Amino acid sequence: MHLYLPPIVRPVCLRSAGLVAVIIAATLLAPNAAFAKKTVPICTPQVPCSDPRGCPDLDLDPGILRGPIIDIHTFAATDCAVVEGMATAGTRTMLLFSTQTNNIGPGALFLGNPADHPDWFEFSACHGHYHIKDYADYRLWTVDGYSRWKALRAANPTLCAQQVLDANPDLATQVIRGNKLGLCFYDVVAMLEAHNATEACPRTPDTQTYFGCDYAGLSVCWADIYEPIYGFVDGQWIDVTDVPNGDYVLENESNAKRLITETDYTNNSIAALIRIQNKKATYQGPM
Repeated sequence: MHLYLPPIVRPVCLRSAGLVAVIIAATLLAPNAAFAKKTVPICTPQVPCSDPRGCPDLDLDPGILRGPIIDIHTFAATDCAVVEGMATAGTRTMLLFSTQTNNIGPGALFLGNPADHPDWFEFSACHGHYHIKDYADYRLWTVDGYSRWKALRAANPTLCAQQVLDANPDLATQVIRGNKLGLCFYDVVAMLEAHNATEACPRTPDTQTYFGCDYAGLSVCWADIYEPIYGFVDGQWIDVTDVPNGDYVLENESNAKRLITETDYTNNSIAALIRIQNKKATYQGPM
């Protein structure tokens, strides 16, 4: 099922199938904090490989970043995006974009029912459903800051993004970070079928298996897509209210904290050079 929205949203595909089922399933209470497990060290994979063919390999389709736009939006203090820390109350200038996460295999990603995996998901009382604890990180860099960031990542391939940021706190002056809370992963569309998608799958596609967040996962050669829809798909943005005109690098990174075990973490990030000028954003090219 596809939903076509006004041009300001620039949708690529609908990921609403199964949302109602997720909300119903999420009526179970979250585990009591008194019985919570010991905190797992940062960037320690928790979702294991469960496919005999091997682990999943998540990457992001770079073509999807070709359509960023700027929108002026007023958030109420009671909006879930504000309550959950994804936005600031008031009238804000937001850089909107979509994200497509592909699984190029060799194995499928299996997550199952979020209610069965409190280590991987947390319940949102405001939205009334579960959020996966690590979907994607969104960053808007200065051009010089991104160049340094890219060099640091290349020099430290075994470290996750947060570990590199923690070791280089001065980078915080060169980046604005979004705060995306993802619902889950499931087979929304086959790779290359979405608008602006550019990446072909290098393997034989699986049959579509995961149809919603109540039974979550991502089959080989299938993609999960989030597009910005206020109040429905929140967090597909970075607040640029105080960002001056100029050129910047928009970066998306899937599974940035490495919650999910993968065959390769070095291909999880994509970036695009964008120009912000007079409340408009234009794509300049890949980085």
